[in-house]
Amino acid sequence: GRFQMNMIRDREGIDLSEYKTPVARYYYDERTTLIQLDRIYIRERKEALILQKEQNAAVIAEQDLESKELLDEYNRLIRDADIEFEAKDYQTSKQYYKEAIRLMTTVDYPRRQLAKIADIEKDLLNESEKYDALIVQGDEAFAAKDVESAKTAYLSAIKIKTTESDPREQLKKNGGIRKISTKQ
Repeated sequence: GRFQMNMIRDREGIDLSEYKTPVARYYYDERTTLIQLDRIYIRERKEALILQKEQNAAVIAEQDLESKELLDEYNRLIRDADIEFEAKDYQTSKQYYKEAIRLMTTVDYPRRQLAKIADIEKDLLNESEKYDALIVQGDEAFAAKDVESAKTAYLSAIKIKTTESDPREQLKKNGGIRKISTKQ
């Protein structure tokens, strides 16, 4: 007698109890002096295994659906994080990458992006410190009525943070001091 044998993957939630029982049974037939396959036993085992496969297939299909939903959610988070990263909204981007890591802990991409964000934030902090130092330098020069040094410091600060209005206002005041000092 012939029977087929297949490998199955052990997954969480599936029942493998039927596979612990032998699938075939042989016996010695004294009448023919041959070893025979027990066909009744095989038929019973096939029926039990078919029922077990159907139950396990339902569990596997449910797990695959959950896995697909998990993958879809992960991909959505990564997409949103990448969009925020490109828009330079690093805080929101970090939140999305961290959520993606919680969903799929073995994937390396969000960890690499978080490392990039940490480097960028470190550079931004250094730029912020430079900006603050230039403003202080400009203010000190302004107070000492050193118009050119104040102007240079404020212009350098504007190059670092182009949207800040403080150095522009100081330059306007600086221009007023220059007019006063040229009249004297």
